[in-house]
Amino acid sequence: MFYPLIHLEPFLEITPNSPFVLKNLILRGSILTSIKPLEFSSENKNLIIFIGGFLDSFYRVVFDEYANFTKDTLFGVNFRAKIYTTFKCKALFSVWLGELVKNDFKLYVIAHSWGAKNICRALESTHLPKDSICHLLTLDPVGYYKPKMKFQSVKQWTNVYVADKKKYKVKANFCTYVGKAWDYCESADENIAIYNENLPLITHAEVNSMLEAFKTKMQ
Repeated sequence: MFYPLIHLEPFLEITPNSPFVLKNLILRGSILTSIKPLEFSSENKNLIIFIGGFLDSFYRVVFDEYANFTKDTLFGVNFRAKIYTTFKCKALFSVWLGELVKNDFKLYVIAHSWGAKNICRALESTHLPKDSICHLLTLDPVGYYKPKMKFQSVKQWTNVYVADKKKYKVKANFCTYVGKAWDYCESADENIAIYNENLPLITHAEVNSMLEAFKTKMQ
């Protein structure tokens, strides 16, 4: 049975009322020491959540973004804490999101691939106050479920995807063929499509390139 795997930095007084572990194969030893501390701001309750996809078990692409995140260059706010979880997070966040919002945390979510699908499933089944998720940023979501409308709890939803990945039959793109990539999502407020016009190749695993595309668009 899969449990969500979580790392918090720094410690939060609100922990999930659901089974979880803090360390697993991808979060131990020298990998844990690579996590950079957040430039902590106690003056606010902004919280950023990184959710990995299935590929994080092999490439750690979202985990690496989490580990290297020290101050915000995406949303333009200071953060009090950062969280990383693996993709198997629907049940976890169905419980935890409500507790975080109830305790006045302002949530920003970055979710990749299957993790993006699972956080959307959690948002669909959880009754949160309007606009309590300040920004939902989905990166190349994958899954047979696809939201039919925007969630009232999400103030702004941006969906970034690699539009021409089906042209490139490489290992990192394979799960998007069988897992049914969403690509354009009509429920999002904004869609940002990435095309492979120049080398190096941008694949489903290139989370950093997707975040750069988002950053460029928001400037």
